[in-house]
Amino acid sequence: MEISDNLTILVDFEDAFTSYSGIPTAILNDTLCLVLAKFEVILWYSDDSKTQKILSWMDKYLEKNEKSRVRLLATRPSNFKMWLYQVTPCLIKQKIACDFSIAHLFPRLPIKGSQHSILRIYDPFGSHRNSIVTLCDSLLKGDSIKNAFARMIRTYSFSTLNDSNLVKIYISEFTQRICNNIYRDKRDGDFVIFPTVQFALPALKQQPKINVTFSSSKPYFILLGGQRQRKDPLSIVKVWADNLNLCDFDLVVVGNIDESLLSQNVKDARERGRLRFMSGLSIDDLRSCIENSIGVVFNSHGEGFGFPIAEGIYLKKPVVCNNLEIFKEVGGYYPYFFESGEYDEALAILLQISRGTLGAKSNLTKSFAMSESIRIWKESLLARREEAL
Repeated sequence: MEISDNLTILVDFEDAFTSYSGIPTAILNDTLCLVLAKFEVILWYSDDSKTQKILSWMDKYLEKNEKSRVRLLATRPSNFKMWLYQVTPCLIKQKIACDFSIAHLFPRLPIKGSQHSILRIYDPFGSHRNSIVTLCDSLLKGDSIKNAFARMIRTYSFSTLNDSNLVKIYISEFTQRICNNIYRDKRDGDFVIFPTVQFALPALKQQPKINVTFSSSKPYFILLGGQRQRKDPLSIVKVWADNLNLCDFDLVVVGNIDESLLSQNVKDARERGRLRFMSGLSIDDLRSCIENSIGVVFNSHGEGFGFPIAEGIYLKKPVVCNNLEIFKEVGGYYPYFFESGEYDEALAILLQISRGTLGAKSNLTKSFAMSESIRIWKESLLARREEAL
């Protein structure tokens, strides 16, 4: 039986513009892939006040014929109500006609119908498949009460979804393995799609590059991501600041680090203009900052993917990161790895790059081009639809 690619896909689009990194970036770029794969896409969000921002985003990235495949639907419940629906599905009344629905942060979307549910998974929802154990583990690990209950509710909601109607799309093989170990729900219908990077769409459409001026008196490395959750740029910043007179390069941190965490040497480096913090950058500004750097640095205690590594690889800059399994999956042999916690080793790599004895490696195995993501999304969803017929 011939299958049409004219599928209708509803996307939970509520939190797509909360930042330029992480899950919001994945939501935006996944959505663009679906539109460019020629699916009919419904963007589902809660408030008409968000409409203009969505339209401006569409104007920037989509042509007229592509925008014609996008429908805006501002009938999504608020996040507070979404939490309630995770544990009280009997209250769900809204019907939306679609072939697939894609959820991100809330496993259960409160809509009725025969659509296939897609759950885009970036990290496990909790440490255990039992929601009460997840709650206890989270509290024992020091999570706030709010975050602990959020993990518990997501875990409960996930455990009660209809498996026969659910497709899980993981952000990486590493995340898939972790989730399979926790939830013991490995199935052949699940698969992995890497997110593309936020610079990839202009290249796909062959748009002219926007030149953004970014001046620096010294060469600099760029650290993408502030000090939060598992991201830890400060450990590298500290060892660099402690050896500042030996370093002929500056550091630029895109993100924030709490003032109380800064050592005196770090504060001195900032006062001398050797260390800069930047935030709220546009995509063009961020790209310019990376392209004008001598390399991308990323240090984390755990990730589901690692956008900074993918972005550095996409722009063909030297990438320096700690030796995590997920970073090897994302980067292959391209990055320069240092052992986690060995920040003197990281500094030595940075010094060699800045002095020209190390450069970007040539053994790129991944490009993170959007054309590849579009192909995988299209083939995967059409195959899933064909299996269901």
